[in-house]
Amino acid sequence: MVDKRVNENITPLMGIGISVLSIIGSWLVYDFICKSKLINNKIIFSIILLIIGGIISFGLTKIFGSRFAFLSVGVILGCIMFFNVFFVIVPNGKNITASALNKKDFDINLSNRAKTRSVHNNIITFLVLFIMLSGHASFVWSSQHNWIILLFLAVILGFIRHFFNLKAKKN
Repeated sequence: MVDKRVNENITPLMGIGISVLSIIGSWLVYDFICKSKLINNKIIFSIILLIIGGIISFGLTKIFGSRFAFLSVGVILGCIMFFNVFFVIVPNGKNITASALNKKDFDINLSNRAKTRSVHNNIITFLVLFIMLSGHASFVWSSQHNWIILLFLAVILGFIRHFFNLKAKKN
């Protein structure tokens, strides 16, 4: 986790704290942006998240060793996926189900929010899988510009996932 060649001022306890705070902070920022009006413009929303992701990735490479920084980004994304399910998708699904069982009208916004978060989880799946396996691909994370490589991979893998979604939609 802590690499003295990268930053000699970070203790293991500080590293753990930074790691936990980066997970929680990333979720709070992402959730805030998802609840804002930015969610209505997919392009601006995506660009802002990519910029924030780049800042986080760059920052983590200045705090931790490159391999752990890469892994930390994967942990952050995986936690965002989990929190999407735990805090948005499942509770909204329960509310919709309860409304249906009680023969009441449900708020369509609950369904839309759950779907949006589910789509986000779907789009970042390939990136998370790649990061999980990247420990075996040192040519990616050991590069001096690993955070830039990660941004390019996020865009490329996101478009690939989107392509598969469009292809499946046509069938």
